[in-house]
Amino acid sequence: MDGLDDKWCKAILSELIAEGKLDVFDEDEGEPDREWLIEAMTNLILDEGDIVYALYWDSGGPGAGAGVEHIFRFRGSYFWRLEVTGFLGLFQSLDDVLTTFPEEFLGITEATEKIYCDELSADDIAGRLLIFLDREERVVTINNEKWRVTKDGQVEPIS
Repeated sequence: MDGLDDKWCKAILSELIAEGKLDVFDEDEGEPDREWLIEAMTNLILDEGDIVYALYWDSGGPGAGAGVEHIFRFRGSYFWRLEVTGFLGLFQSLDDVLTTFPEEFLGITEATEKIYCDELSADDIAGRLLIFLDREERVVTINNEKWRVTKDGQVEPIS
């Protein structure tokens, strides 16, 4: 099940229909069903939203052993895009997403490769990281800067 807020989705879609930017269902048939609503909002967020945070990971395993977790900003709200189930949101700020799902976006494991965020500095992100390492250290790229992350929680830039 998708985690988009139905009431918010309907309000945004009504605005777009009123502005003449969206005309994809027959108003004589009444309200669109939830499936149509989710598909329309997913397409709008993907087309018009901005990726503001991305965490790249690779476990080295086959199949679903690698991926990217994205946070999108769309019309002033924030959404987490899950590869399998779609979008989860609406959040009022990037911080709301990060504090609601800290392990998913701030957790560093052996699989974590890089983090990119256009709303937070590398220092800001580094200061919030949660460390879940089995080995002694890992090098992670944060906003195009290399950082050393140690098992005991030390996070420092690599000069």
